[in-house]
Amino acid sequence: MAPVLAKVAPAHRTYDLKVATLLGLESLFLEETQQRTRRHATLEDGGPSTGTVSLRREEFLLRAYALHRRALPALRKTLKDQGGYLLHVDGTETAGSPVVFVAWDEWSGLVLDARVLDTENADEIAAFFRELEAALGRPRGLVSDMGTGILKAVRQVWSGLPLQLCQFHYVRDVGKDLFEKLEGEVRRKLLGTRVLARLNELTPGKEEDWQGSGRRCAEELERLLEDAEPRWMRILQDHVLGPRERASRFPFELTYGTIARQVWSVAPLVHELAMWNVGRSVLLGSLAKADGLLGKLAEDGEFTRLAYRVKTLTEAFGEYREALGVGRDVTGSDGEAVAVAAAEERRQVEEVLGRWEGVAEGIDDEEVRQGVRQRREAWEKRKGNLFVEVRDLRGRWREIERTNWRSEHGHREIRLSIRGRTRKGRTEEEMTRHGALMAVVGNWSREGYAKAMGWEREDIVRAMGTVSKEKLSEARRLKGRTRRCRSDVARAKHRDPMLREFLGILRKGSPTMREEIRAWMARREPLRQPLV
Repeated sequence: MAPVLAKVAPAHRTYDLKVATLLGLESLFLEETQQRTRRHATLEDGGPSTGTVSLRREEFLLRAYALHRRALPALRKTLKDQGGYLLHVDGTETAGSPVVFVAWDEWSGLVLDARVLDTENADEIAAFFRELEAALGRPRGLVSDMGTGILKAVRQVWSGLPLQLCQFHYVRDVGKDLFEKLEGEVRRKLLGTRVLARLNELTPGKEEDWQGSGRRCAEELERLLEDAEPRWMRILQDHVLGPRERASRFPFELTYGTIARQVWSVAPLVHELAMWNVGRSVLLGSLAKADGLLGKLAEDGEFTRLAYRVKTLTEAFGEYREALGVGRDVTGSDGEAVAVAAAEERRQVEEVLGRWEGVAEGIDDEEVRQGVRQRREAWEKRKGNLFVEVRDLRGRWREIERTNWRSEHGHREIRLSIRGRTRKGRTEEEMTRHGALMAVVGNWSREGYAKAMGWEREDIVRAMGTVSKEKLSEARRLKGRTRRCRSDVARAKHRDPMLREFLGILRKGSPTMREEIRAWMARREPLRQPLV
């Protein structure tokens, strides 16, 4: 794209709207950094500053979003012609930041609109839903996660609307209810014994690790075992301690529950190898210590009950998840999600639930029986929203995606784009400022967007130039703040002088104090001028 930029922004020029457009396209679709784009813009060192690049990129996003809003009547007609729209909604936030809330249509594949909300509460979401309906009409159905704010807002605005709950989020919530307490109990048990810390401290293979008269034998097998057994011990350490070093995928994988199962499984193997060494009159010290640590844990009655409970419930939960065709990742990137007809999924789930109810009755563990009952209760409560069927405006039954994977994938793409452009690992600030805008303007890369918006014969750059200051101000609603400002003075550099000024008024105590206080109250920080 560099030659194109050089053509529209030659040396000794002003940076017009075409430059803003191309800088915006680079940031959205090529993940160019500000420094690289600055060099591309003129192919010389005297190009725009990185600050100018940043402002022009933002200008592109604002103007492109304003154009999207202007063309909503054309989009409404397009959606009506295709039989209506099936709405997917999802919000993303990090560390208490505002929520980037995105709405997209499954049937056209287009992002319809987005907002930056203070929180994902019912009132803010309901207001957004009413705006969507006013602009695009009532959706034919809605797919969302298990967020209570979304569910309440749907009841407020679209009573009776077919509501499909994301099966991934449903299964995840069932797993959290099932394993949260159990994972905590196992964690406390393992950390309380300090077995994991002591196992981690072992250093297999050091010279002093080997002892015993049999070690003096010079046979080739003995020399080979001197290297093989320490390696076996290191593999054991990785196997038992490894789950703590991986990113958490709770509740689909239990960190300490997995460790407990693996300790329970390998303790007999460690003991067998230790006894085999005794028969050879040798001793691998690290192996003997591991045998003592894991053996003592495996003989602990409470630990054995917890490990068996984990094994039973994770097997039951895994079969339940597979019956619903849900993978461990909402985007399906793990390859485990399987699309199955709704009727077949229902049959599979009922079969799995019934079989495990029978198994649980034969197990002398009330916690296991309670966990199996929990799954049944969750299923009976939500099954009506897990296999929703939707008709379009022409009365035709339409297929429906039963997870929010596209929404989650969209959020991830934006974050990755921000990381690629800023070269920063943390994206909260940029995501809050531009995530909603980028979600909508990302439609530029989607097939059929120009036709849906009636732009096939329109000069888009020229059209962006016609966006008024008022519409740019409206577009700025999609720019969020990373930290909520409690006062009307948002910039730190203006707060200190204003605090001191007020105290100065009080200290002076002049006869015009009231007028001075009113003037202080009316004062605001200087606002950045809108882009024109």
